[in-house]
Amino acid sequence: MMQTATARDIAADIVAEGGQTWAPGKVAPAGGHMVSLPGTERVIPLDYFCASDVALYVADHAEKVTRDGRAYFGAWVDGDSVYLDISVNVMDAGEAVHLGFQWGQLAIYSIDADEVIELDHSTYRK
Repeated sequence: MMQTATARDIAADIVAEGGQTWAPGKVAPAGGHMVSLPGTERVIPLDYFCASDVALYVADHAEKVTRDGRAYFGAWVDGDSVYLDISVNVMDAGEAVHLGFQWGQLAIYSIDADEVIELDHSTYRK
């Protein structure tokens, strides 16, 4: 994603590509795993999703992404909804899985494998 992308560009890419990872002034991560921070998710019906949703979400959470060097805005399309969140880039797969469980996530995303890794909480031991 270009660093000068507008909210309209980002929203269009999310719908066209099924997801997106971005942060102002940062290059999107090329490897590792993305793990969503708890309490940052916003769900929008796909039929109503638009650039203003992206702009408002970024405005609401810009400080969090700016403050944490590993944090990025993330978005993905699942069924009839668009999910926006703040995710951290974790290089170590074991740490990413651990954080996913600790933070109550249903899945993490592996950039390296380009796949969603489902987390089975019935097998997790703290």
